[in-house]
Amino acid sequence: MDVGAAKGYSEIVQALSTNRTEGCTTPAMDGAAQIGHLDVVEWLHANRSEGCTTSAMDEAASNRFWDVVDWLAQNRSEGGTAATMAACASQGDIERVYWCHYIGPTPCDVTASQCAVLNSHDKIAWFLHQFRQWNPCDVFHTLTERFDLNRRWEFAEWLYSHVKSPG
Repeated sequence: MDVGAAKGYSEIVQALSTNRTEGCTTPAMDGAAQIGHLDVVEWLHANRSEGCTTSAMDEAASNRFWDVVDWLAQNRSEGGTAATMAACASQGDIERVYWCHYIGPTPCDVTASQCAVLNSHDKIAWFLHQFRQWNPCDVFHTLTERFDLNRRWEFAEWLYSHVKSPG
């Protein structure tokens, strides 16, 4: 059943649930969410008790299945991890970054800023710096090591003026 769900085979999942006793595990809903099969996610939610993990939202966001992400946020309690915010930041989707910050049940760590900077999404990096505070040492040292890759010197200068390196 897990494999059928992860491949989006709704009819097979339903038939196995009706005719077999083995059941399924959380990877069933996680896999269906990862490939954007909202119909399978909804069916598993309504008919099975196994649920999902935070990987469901993380992977759906990473693959840009926003209908699945929205549904999970409204109907499941697992939420996502910082990987959800990092995926939105990496993709340059500021509306989804706002969603994660203001609405979605998703934490955030310095990885989101790293993803934004590495992909030249300065507006997102500035937003994250303004509204998500980290230890300056974590932000400054980690990000400055990566600026050379994309030649984002203007952001490096801005960051240096706003986040002083300790010592």
